[in-house]
Amino acid sequence: MSISSEDEEDVSEAALEAGLIKDPKSQEIAHLREVVSRLCREVEHYWSTLDFYQREAEHVKEALSSVKRKLTSH
Repeated sequence: MSISSEDEEDVSEAALEAGLIKDPKSQEIAHLREVVSRLCREVEHYWSTLDFYQREAEHVKEALSSVKRKLTSH
């Protein structure tokens, strides 16, 4: 069974919070891994939000085109 990097980061962060990591460099590395992990999740969230609003914009454009066609055909 392999450990994912996300699991490894969770373990590192838990050890840091519990005070099990005493070496300052190890603490810094664990903290930076958590920061990077959090930033990656945030970026993923914003990409997802961007995709959602791009799809919504396409739906609105299609609806507007449909309304314009109906208005000009009368």
